[in-house]
Amino acid sequence: MEGTERPVERMQDLRGRIGAGLDAGVGALAFVLLAITVITALAGVVSRYVFNASFTWTEELSVLTFLWLVFLGIAAGYRKGGHLSFSLIGASLSDRGRRILGVGVDVVVAFTTISILIAGYDVVSVIGGVSPALDWPEYLKFVMAPVACGCALIYQAVQGEEQGKSVIRNLAVIVVGVAAVVAISNLPSPIFASVSPALVALIALLASLAAGVPVPFAFLFAVALTAQSTHAIPLPATIPVMVNGVGKFVLLAIPFFLAAGYLMTSGGITDRLIRFAIALVGHMRAGLAQVNVVNSMLVGGISGSSGADVASTTKVLVPEMVKRGYSPGFSCALTAMASIMPNVIPPSIAMLIYASLIPQVSVAKLFVAGIVPGLLIAATLMVANYIVAVRRGFEGGGRRAPLREIVASFFSAAPALMLVVIIVGGMRFGVVTVTEAGALAVLWAIFLGAFVYRAYNLRRFYDDMVACALDVAMIGLLIAATVPIAWVMVAERLPQQAATWVAGLSLDGWILLLIVNAFLLLSGMILETMVGILVFAPLLLPLSNALGLDPHHFAIVVIVNLMIGAVTPPVGMLVYVSTSIAGIAPRTAFAEMTPFLIASGLALLVLTYFPVVSLGLWRLLS
Repeated sequence: MEGTERPVERMQDLRGRIGAGLDAGVGALAFVLLAITVITALAGVVSRYVFNASFTWTEELSVLTFLWLVFLGIAAGYRKGGHLSFSLIGASLSDRGRRILGVGVDVVVAFTTISILIAGYDVVSVIGGVSPALDWPEYLKFVMAPVACGCALIYQAVQGEEQGKSVIRNLAVIVVGVAAVVAISNLPSPIFASVSPALVALIALLASLAAGVPVPFAFLFAVALTAQSTHAIPLPATIPVMVNGVGKFVLLAIPFFLAAGYLMTSGGITDRLIRFAIALVGHMRAGLAQVNVVNSMLVGGISGSSGADVASTTKVLVPEMVKRGYSPGFSCALTAMASIMPNVIPPSIAMLIYASLIPQVSVAKLFVAGIVPGLLIAATLMVANYIVAVRRGFEGGGRRAPLREIVASFFSAAPALMLVVIIVGGMRFGVVTVTEAGALAVLWAIFLGAFVYRAYNLRRFYDDMVACALDVAMIGLLIAATVPIAWVMVAERLPQQAATWVAGLSLDGWILLLIVNAFLLLSGMILETMVGILVFAPLLLPLSNALGLDPHHFAIVVIVNLMIGAVTPPVGMLVYVSTSIAGIAPRTAFAEMTPFLIASGLALLVLTYFPVVSLGLWRLLS
């Protein structure tokens, strides 16, 4: 018996070593790529504003390293299950059924990874030319795609020890994936030659998402299957389409604002924001619940990430709320709902993605358009807090903080709050672009944490920046993965056809807006917010144009709808994040969500039918 156990133990140890080595290598490479991206862009900003000169190569190099980071996301997502997924089918299956479904999901992932690896290799092999500023070979833009796919296959081979997935099982899955790619590529004629490519892509996408295929792989699978089964588009063409979709200088603001948020947390700056929020509203009825809302509103002006906000707020405030008599479910429900504000109040990652998709949208105007809606959502949530607290006897009002304490906490938090002035003010008056504002936000966060507050710990700094780099890779990969399928949809004029069909219904504009709201809310209940924006922003653009809506007002309507959907069952990803950190069942938080959904729904109706809520501040500043 002992002799048979030792080979098993050695195999498990080998799997662990390979996985840990990959984790360390991928994390270190992600950190280096993020650092180069940020430092290079900062060099461009400093050269422009300090030395009144311009380095022509900075934009090109920062975009190149960002592209590498995005493709690295293919492998990085395997690190501790980082790829977003949800299974609508698995919950209704038996244990045996779920195991079979899991094998199918892994085969789809293997098929997709191998397809992208081959496509990336083909592009690298044939691409020619050099970049204009750096004079580097153009194939460097695409080289990370096959490299990352190779790392992902190694991950897939050694993954799942804790889930009972053997190496033999994993290797068999990869072999089946290879066989599927070879078989479908060598058929004498396409399987779905007579079927609409958009229909094939849509069915493949919905089926794979419902089965639990990680979201980026579901989109890439839909395109890979469409390319190889219809021959409507060549598979290698998807790689340049992904690069063109994500290789935009405006999207570099995403790693900058995320990095600024992480640096603020590492530097202890978010703790000062919480103390300021306590001084402002801690004396009110349901004081700590009100602090939760105000804190998310303040953090919204720093990180732009709802996921980062819900995680940090759950760790800091939810345990204290429970100690003060709030139920765990209520605490997590409020935290999840309040965390929608960082994607409504600038700098918002959702807004950056939306603006990158819709040319008519200005990032500066969209950022300003989100301020009043964000304040409106905060106000409605605070009213809901008060009503619930009165009915349930939650925390009563306390001592109002003296003016001296409010002023002291304000000055302590003021350096962090300056970021909002730097970002919104600088962009509104044309001093900086959104990417330059993001770079300045990183520089300011480093200055505060290192020299003003002296709070950085090198080990924690590295770990936080690795986590930030992997988050950037996941978001970037999600954007890149959706671009080819949007390309297929637009090529078949689906958005225009949908707008024509809706216009033919001859409904009043306010009814159509109500239908759009309902559709987006339902979509947000199933799709992750970024995915919803990437899919529906281009699709709904012709409809919003037909209704004569300002594109910035409509963008706020789309984003707020999808964010509310992100806290609504059955998926409600923000609720799952909060409850997993708090260690409670998600259903307990969903059961407490009703008053907050009503409050945010009322705010949504106001900003939908009164465009001045979104557009008035920009006009005032003008």
